[in-house]
Amino acid sequence: MKILSIPTLAHDASICILENGIITFYKMEERYSRKKHDLRFDCILELLSQENHKHFDKIIISSHFLDDYTYSIEKIKNKIKNLSYDELIIESEIHHLYHAYCGFYNSGYEEAICFSVDASGAILSNGEIEIETVYCLNKNSKETQLYQITREFNTKEKEKEYYAKIDWKKLSVGEKFCATSADFGYNPIDGAGKVMGLAQYKNHKNKLQHPYNTKEWKQRC
Repeated sequence: MKILSIPTLAHDASICILENGIITFYKMEERYSRKKHDLRFDCILELLSQENHKHFDKIIISSHFLDDYTYSIEKIKNKIKNLSYDELIIESEIHHLYHAYCGFYNSGYEEAICFSVDASGAILSNGEIEIETVYCLNKNSKETQLYQITREFNTKEKEKEYYAKIDWKKLSVGEKFCATSADFGYNPIDGAGKVMGLAQYKNHKNKLQHPYNTKEWKQRC
């Protein structure tokens, strides 16, 4: 069984091949384009043909329910038109669950409680976004969601207004990640993930300057 996975996120495009339960190919666009958080698939899809990956039993595309928020399904289908497959699966993104499984399978445990605080996870079908989610994961059974905080999805401008007005002490842990990322100069919607994965690229060095010693920051902490 050979499966190609394509997550259509708002940043950090990547693809992965799973062959009989083993990851044999994993590439991120930014490593080849040298553009931090690149959401295109141009370089990594070209690598598939160069390494003779042309046919798959399944191609799985995960996506927001808002097609216009990132790549639409039709755009992705067009990009993979030179690939052949037996089955194409379109699934809704469960962003926090992906984070939880990534940590879980690198932990070495058979069972674990996983707490994801990405601050702005998947855009859910009800129009809200994930803020915090807790899962119980087990290698021998399906995951169980134990707890979740969600909030209405807003535009970047409305998100900035929200964090500018709200009392810091009333924020959840996930929202504090989000608010802190805004202090670094990133937008609140996807900034938390960018701060957590910040690489030392030249055009991002200015983001590392932060007034930790200000009175306001000390009051927050």
